[in-house]
Formats: sequence, C-alpha cells, structure tokens
Amino acid sequence: MVRNKKHVNYTYELTLKIKGEWVIKEEKRMVKGHIDIQEFSFGELDDLQMEVWLSNDKDFLQQDKACIRQDLKLFMQPVREKLIQFEEELKDR
Repeated sequence: MVRNKKHVNYTYELTLKIKGEWVIKEEKRMVKGHIDIQEFSFGELDDLQMEVWLSNDKDFLQQDKACIRQDLKLFMQPVREKLIQFEEELKDR
C-alpha cells in the first residue's frame, strides 16, 4: 500500500504451448509449437505483442506456415480479454 491506496503492479512474459491438427488443403496435419507473448505490464494490455513458433515447420510450405501463424494470432483477443479480467481481479483485492 502506498499512502493508504492499493498499488498493483506486475510484469509477465507468457508462453502457450500448442499441439493440434490443422486442415491444410483438405488434409489433416499435426501442428506443434508455441505462442510467445512478449513482456507486458499492468495497464499495458493494448500493446501486447505475439510471436508464433512452429516446432515442426520443416513439414510445411512457407505459404502454409504463414496461414497457420495468422490463424494462431487470432488467439490474441481472447488472451487479452483474460488478462483484462485478471487485472480487474487484482484491483478488487
């Protein structure tokens, strides 16, 4: 507490492992990798940066990798919403 006011602060880096099937040109293919969300702090969720890494990327054409990465970046909004909820819970404590 600072001057009888709650003070909340954090800095995180987040890595989400991914493993699943992707339909590429009507063929199911196994995709493995991870999503890295770069360092973020309290109140800075609008600036989130995401990188997608595929561990089996040698198995895919460049165009297919780009499509998979683009699809996985759609997870940014749900992750941002959960982090906003997390911040609200911290404020309420």
